[in-house]
Amino acid sequence: PGGLIGVLGQAALVFSVIFARLFLGTKFDMLQKCGVAVVTVGVLCCTYPQAVASGALSAAASLELWQNAGLYCMAMALTAAAVILKQKALQDADLDIIVVSAFGSVAQFVATLALLPVTLSLATSLPPQQYFELGWAAFMGGTSKAMPWLSVCYMAANKPQTSRSISLPLP
Repeated sequence: PGGLIGVLGQAALVFSVIFARLFLGTKFDMLQKCGVAVVTVGVLCCTYPQAVASGALSAAASLELWQNAGLYCMAMALTAAAVILKQKALQDADLDIIVVSAFGSVAQFVATLALLPVTLSLATSLPPQQYFELGWAAFMGGTSKAMPWLSVCYMAANKPQTSRSISLPLP
């Protein structure tokens, strides 16, 4: 269910803590560790009722839901790793945040293109051309009057937020 996406997105916190410890050597005090534990328990408490309501805990058909949830959590792990590795790159060398972000975006674009056949085979049974045509139509407002302005606003807000999160000092 779509309501789980925001909750599962909190997996980024756990992965950020793990990667900060591994790659940056960050030491977290007991209060910070308790905060991560509280968020994790909160995620589980929010996820469980929705999983029960959707029947995700019962039938084999729910396997797809759990696979998708697992893939989304892994995506959050990659996002957390990217933020921590950018922070490491910025700490270890005299680099400009825009340069690091630009090269990260190029790498993301190349990886997306390389994995596109796999992604399409998992995401849809539609032919690729029809899939992209439907996606473009949705982006241009075919399914909602808020588009493409919603996407443009998201992209405009995402860049400063990402830049700000990378430049925040870690404990």
